[in-house]
Amino acid sequence: MEKSSFFKNIYLIIKNGGYFSYFLVGPPLPVKKVREIYLRTNHDFIVGWDMFYLNLTLEDKRYKSINKFLLFVYEYIRHVFVVINNSHWVYESSIDNDEDTYEVFFRDRERTDQNPFCGYEALNITQTTKNDLINSIKAILPCFSFRKLFKKKVVWYAAKLRFCNLPKEVIIEECRSVDHRALFFYAMKNDIKVKISWRNSSSYLYTKDELKNDKNLDMPVELIRPNFIDNNIQILNKPIIIQDDLLIIVPSMFKTEEIITWVQNAVSFIKAREYYFSIHPSSRNLIKPLNDLKIGKIDYEKDKYLTKYKYFSGTYSTLIQNAKKSGGITYPLAFNAHELEYMDAMMSNITIYKTF
Repeated sequence: MEKSSFFKNIYLIIKNGGYFSYFLVGPPLPVKKVREIYLRTNHDFIVGWDMFYLNLTLEDKRYKSINKFLLFVYEYIRHVFVVINNSHWVYESSIDNDEDTYEVFFRDRERTDQNPFCGYEALNITQTTKNDLINSIKAILPCFSFRKLFKKKVVWYAAKLRFCNLPKEVIIEECRSVDHRALFFYAMKNDIKVKISWRNSSSYLYTKDELKNDKNLDMPVELIRPNFIDNNIQILNKPIIIQDDLLIIVPSMFKTEEIITWVQNAVSFIKAREYYFSIHPSSRNLIKPLNDLKIGKIDYEKDKYLTKYKYFSGTYSTLIQNAKKSGGITYPLAFNAHELEYMDAMMSNITIYKTF
């Protein structure tokens, strides 16, 4: 059994790599432990997020040095593969109006739901076909540490921004993904002022006191975010019945079996006319298991959710909070203390229903 567990962990880490392996190897660590790891991670903002998730993934694993070596080999091979297969395009953007400040979005077909929310116009960055061979060759030169590998990735994406027309000031949402950090790196290097924005006020990386009293938290530039308000936690001891459709925002931060169990529990606690599912673009592994349940359909039209549905359920999600702000009726469900801990840490001014 020990050998089986060891090889299963290695398989999951190698198969999924980086950010997603932490959730799939899971379960997620307690919030307090996650915060400890975040605090002790060396916070170079450009690569700190990658180092943080690397440390999370390896935290409770046996044979840590072996796992770390295999994960580095995998990450390097994957990096080379991605760079070679994406050496034929660069980013482009154009400014229609003569404004000093824009909210910047990387547009693709999967995230058409992202729109400005700080009061400025959107500046869309898209991909265009253009030879990027020299930048790509530099990106795949050998390196021998995770920190250097993660930096290479950010610098490679940043160099793809060299043909973009950017304003004097950019506002970047969250600034956690590699393309957003690449934009941050490129902007700071070219004396473009940067601010970071959050649609919602909370994050499980910070205590409630920090969220209430420190507006910028540990961000290297000004952070635009709403004020944090405590959640309201209620006990749900009988099913909810609604005479309408329900959109279930399927959790993405648990193992597949746990997610499917959560969906089944949610359907048993909320009786609706029809069930529809929203899945994160990174969670394509859930498409078949959800379809196999035969209890609902996946809705891929994310930009229409807030006008299409009145009722929403999930765990912790930006969409849950946006739905509430837009007048929707939300039923975030926690089926155990672990889920409740994360939901209370990740959301603000929401009624959370605990079923235990």
